[in-house]
Amino acid sequence: RNRLAAIYIDHGWDPKRHQHEQRFVEKLAEHSSIAFLTKKIPPKPQKSMSLESWSRQERFRLLSQAMESDGYHLCALGHTRDDQAETTFMR
Repeated sequence: RNRLAAIYIDHGWDPKRHQHEQRFVEKLAEHSSIAFLTKKIPPKPQKSMSLESWSRQERFRLLSQAMESDGYHLCALGHTRDDQAETTFMR
């Protein structure tokens, strides 16, 4: 049986924006009749790592944790327009 879920990860950087985005993703999931999950990245404890690096690390940790605990086998990521520049730079 194939199961799908949408997960929204709140980075905690901009509470109003994250609240709006989370509601948007939740409504899309509901409209598509798929499960909706949300996770919040904890505050950054390390000073040696940039906020972006810490957030990326935590985002992947939370996604892996959710996949394992809920039995999902694949993960597709959605990005915003400004994430494309980061991806290009990282490659």
